[in-house]
Amino acid sequence: MTPRPAPSSPTTRWRVGEMTTRRIDVRLGTNAVPVGEFIHESTGTRETSAFTYHASWLDNPRAFAIAPDLPLQVAPFYHARTGNASALPGPIADGSPDSWGRAIIRMALGGRVDSELDYLLEADDELRSGALRYFDKPGTAGKPLAPPREAGEISIPRLFDLEQIVAESRAFEADPIHYRESRAKMLHGGLLKTAIGSLRPASAFPS
Repeated sequence: MTPRPAPSSPTTRWRVGEMTTRRIDVRLGTNAVPVGEFIHESTGTRETSAFTYHASWLDNPRAFAIAPDLPLQVAPFYHARTGNASALPGPIADGSPDSWGRAIIRMALGGRVDSELDYLLEADDELRSGALRYFDKPGTAGKPLAPPREAGEISIPRLFDLEQIVAESRAFEADPIHYRESRAKMLHGGLLKTAIGSLRPASAFPS
C-alpha cells in the first residue's frame, strides 16, 4: 500500500505562526441541512475547537440539539484536548475512527497525522458513522469531506463484501499462528483499510 500525502484539507485553513486554523461547515443528513460552524485550531500537540449553531438552524422549527451538552443557543461551545478528552465536540468525535482505524489512517498517510480533525476528515463522507457531515464551506459551493478518492483507491471505510469478510474470519480462526502474516497481507491488499474498527455502519455493507 503506497502511502498517500498528508491531507491538505480543502476546508478554509490558515496558519498564524505555528497555529493552524480550519473552519468547517457542519450539516445533517442526505439533504445536507446546515447545522453549524466548527472551528478547529492546533498548535503542536495543543488542540482547541469551537462549535456554533447556524442562525438558520436555530430558527428552524424542527431544530434539535445535536447532543445534550450542546443545547440550542447562539453562543459557541468550546472544547480542548486534555488527557484522553478529544478537542472535538461529542457528536463530532463520535464519527472519528477508533484506535484500529487510526493506525490504518496513519499508515495510509505515511505516518503523518497533524490533529484529531485529520482522522475525522479521512473517513469517507458517505460511510462515516453518524448523520453529521462536513463541508469545506457554507452554501451551495461547499463540497463534502473527506477528499474524494482517486480511481482505484479504496475509500476509508470501504464497502465490504460480507461473504469475503466471513471467509477471511474463518481463515483466521483456522490458522491463528499465522495471524500477523495474514493480517499484513490483507492490509496491503486493502481489505481492512478502514477508518472504523470492529463496528461499522450499515452503509459499509452493500445491500
